[in-house]
Amino acid sequence: MSGPEAALAFFLLGGGFWVVRPLAAAIAKRIAGEHRPAAQDPQGREAVLEELQQLRQEVTELQGVAFLSVVTIIGAFGLLFPVVRALAERLRPRQDSGVSAELQAMREEVAQELQQVRHEMAELGERLDFAERLLAKQRDAERLAPPT
Repeated sequence: MSGPEAALAFFLLGGGFWVVRPLAAAIAKRIAGEHRPAAQDPQGREAVLEELQQLRQEVTELQGVAFLSVVTIIGAFGLLFPVVRALAERLRPRQDSGVSAELQAMREEVAQELQQVRHEMAELGERLDFAERLLAKQRDAERLAPPT
């Protein structure tokens, strides 16, 4: 996973969406002109201050949610990393030198026996050819011999 992909995954899984969404909505309202105009009277000022205090409290709560999300992800990673590593070790093929050396020796032995059998088969083929030639010579000699 590349750096930007990891950052995006962390942001989405870490609850960043829930933190940025209200801020993006507020910016969109301000751009659309739906925000409240500034109050001129003292009561309006108090309302603005109260709204500002309420917004600060909401931001603080959202920061708490984001922090808990990050802590949860880091904790889950810390707990699951050894388990995943152990599973990967278990799935990885093992190289047992004793068994592989024994298999290699058996393979060489079978290859030698196969070579020996091929050599014997070639010798038997030569003997068969020789026997056929002798029989053919004997038959030719019997056919060509004058009758007695």
